[in-house]
Amino acid sequence: HHIFFVHANISITPLPKGQVNFILLASSIQYFSNLKELITNLLSSLAAGGEIHIVDSPVYSSAEALNARERTRIYFKKKGFGKMNDWYHHHTWSELESFKFKILSKPPPRIIRWALKGGSTPFPWIKITA
Repeated sequence: HHIFFVHANISITPLPKGQVNFILLASSIQYFSNLKELITNLLSSLAAGGEIHIVDSPVYSSAEALNARERTRIYFKKKGFGKMNDWYHHHTWSELESFKFKILSKPPPRIIRWALKGGSTPFPWIKITA
C-alpha cells in the first residue's frame, strides 16, 4: 500500500473521487464551519470499503454545545485571541445523524481521565463509512 499525505485546502483542492481508503481528521473538525458538508465531500473521495476517522475532536449534545461555546468564548478572550471564536465551531451529534457512523471509543469517565493526567483523550473516536 502507498501512503500519501495531502496538505491542501480541501474546499479548493478536492481529493480524488473514489480513490481514498482512509481519512483521518485529528483535532480538526472544530475548525470547519459545516461538518455535514465536510463529511459529504470526504465520503465522495472514499474507495469501496474506505473509512473516515474522527479523533481528538469534541462532539457535543445540543445542550452541551451551548455551554461549550461560552467556555470557549471566555477562554479565547482571556488568552487575548477573541477573534478565534469566529474560527472555532462546536459540532453536535445531530450533525452526524445522516451518516453511517460508529463510536469506536468513548471518552473514559472524568475520574479516569484525571488519574491518567492527560494520557487519554476526553473525546470520542468516530468511524464513518459510505
